[in-house]
Amino acid sequence: MYSYYKKIDVEEQMLFDSEIARLFKIYSVANKKDFGEVIGKPHYALVKVILDEYIKENNIELEELYYPTYLGMGQVYPESVYNPAIERFLEEHYWYDLTQTYTSKDGKEYKFVWVKNRI
Repeated sequence: MYSYYKKIDVEEQMLFDSEIARLFKIYSVANKKDFGEVIGKPHYALVKVILDEYIKENNIELEELYYPTYLGMGQVYPESVYNPAIERFLEEHYWYDLTQTYTSKDGKEYKFVWVKNRI
């Protein structure tokens, strides 16, 4: 049992977008002047776009739940949403260890790397 803001108790685990990115090993790509492209931090912005598109495509009615953090409040997503959304995204688009560019439906480009072999 997990407790969240406003004392809502749910059976499934809910994670922040940055935790989901870290769980599925989706990292941003940073351009360093001396080193070229290097793996950066977990790409939470891309994960948020993937989840939002999945929720809209499948007409999922999802209440926005927030959890307090040291920086303020952060939105959390249930496992029943993030698991199929990210797995479908990775199966359909990206299955190899190279720098990728994903263009969202609103036209924004996200450069990332999926590091499936990283421990």
